[in-house]
Amino acid sequence: MIGYEVTLLNRSAARLEKYQKDGFETYTFGDFIPKTYDLVINMTSAGLEDDSLPAPKALLDSVIPQAKACVDVIYGKETPF
Repeated sequence: MIGYEVTLLNRSAARLEKYQKDGFETYTFGDFIPKTYDLVINMTSAGLEDDSLPAPKALLDSVIPQAKACVDVIYGKETPF
């Protein structure tokens, strides 16, 4: 994408294969290297049924405080994210 650097994080490496082929920077929970992001978007269903987070808490704690903004695409319900 021109003008944007997009990084995708998913617990499953298999689900990231298409995005890797398309040139996106991708990580799983196991190989993620935290850095500063302008925007963090949660696009998972985590938190809809229970108090699950979309990623391990330690990982989120290393990214969210440095982000300029965080958005949860879930609407109609407040999630733990």
